[in-house]
Amino acid sequence: TDGTKEQPTKQDGNTTMSNALIATFTGLLVVMALIQACIYWQMHGTMKNVERAYLSVPAFALDMSDPLSPLANFVIKNSGRTPARLRSVDFKYFTLRLDEAYPENPDLVGNPSDIHIVAGQERPWAINVKVDQRPHMVNMLKLARVGSIKLLAIGRVVYDDKFSNSRFTYFGFKYEYPVEFSDGSNAWRLTNEKYNNAS
Repeated sequence: TDGTKEQPTKQDGNTTMSNALIATFTGLLVVMALIQACIYWQMHGTMKNVERAYLSVPAFALDMSDPLSPLANFVIKNSGRTPARLRSVDFKYFTLRLDEAYPENPDLVGNPSDIHIVAGQERPWAINVKVDQRPHMVNMLKLARVGSIKLLAIGRVVYDDKFSNSRFTYFGFKYEYPVEFSDGSNAWRLTNEKYNNAS
């Protein structure tokens, strides 16, 4: 060799620039694909929330026509757009002193179920007070009437939505006597968020 370096040609420069442009364009395509995927998942999640079932318990009443076997009457309502598969309605009464705080983790009694509640449907539900609570119920109601104690009805509705997600709705009511509302209920909804939340 004569010791001279080979000078880059114009064609080599064009090739390098083309490769850079292709790499940049490919990178932009990847970024756009990721953005589209994120938008898709967000839309998918939004669609699920729009189309899913929402179960609630809008009212509660205690039927004391048989004092030794009182009935808890309430309605389970599906205000969503798709059916719900009801799995369990857990429920229990609690008595507290007037100055006593609400139970943080109420030990509810399960009542398994396997029925469908279609969109827009209101389904009446009734649960007998459990045997171990019946002997105390009459006395509890007397004390609640004179304002000596708080009588709480706390429950939880467990259900599956159309997308196979397990969900729950808590409900809580404080029994009031002799108040009776226009819907026939005799209980105030508890304002405590813990007993009126849902997933």
